[in-house]
Amino acid sequence: MKRRNDTPKKIYLAVEKLLEEKSANEISVQDICKCAGIGVGTFYHYYASKNEAIFDISNPIDYYFESVVAADLEGKEAKEQLRIFFHHQAQFMINFTLTNGPQQSLRFLESNMEHFHSKDRLTFQMLEKIVQAETLFAEWKKDYSVEVITYHLLYLTRGAVSSWLGRKCSFDLEKELWKHVIMTKAF
Repeated sequence: MKRRNDTPKKIYLAVEKLLEEKSANEISVQDICKCAGIGVGTFYHYYASKNEAIFDISNPIDYYFESVVAADLEGKEAKEQLRIFFHHQAQFMINFTLTNGPQQSLRFLESNMEHFHSKDRLTFQMLEKIVQAETLFAEWKKDYSVEVITYHLLYLTRGAVSSWLGRKCSFDLEKELWKHVIMTKAF
């Protein structure tokens, strides 16, 4: 009889549980291993770092953007693509918060880990492609690269989501995200 390997699931569940109690920055590999009931060597067999394990928890947004948002963006003008992108970002965060609770969502966002805005993330790549349109951010492009503008938009909107969570989800997140985009004088 073949044994099933549930170690990746144990690690995933341990990270998820720890994020209910601490911010991602406060979690260590040792915390994850203790919670999962595994050794440190076993952890490193599956993940290169704590950040990589925590990234697995955030992968649902990339999956959502790949499976839902990509098709919604097709054939639209740049300004409409930008609006759709942030509409979906708001919808995803609302659903994520309903599932995980505001405290866990806030702890997760409070971390300053680089993976949230990594160029390797699908969400980053999708937004960067939108930002490349000639009709968007013309003034900014005189001084900044498309990559820098994309980072800026993601940091701005991450701050708006953190504020929304900190204020007990008491305002319209989609309108707030769009307000930040409009303030950048994108078009």
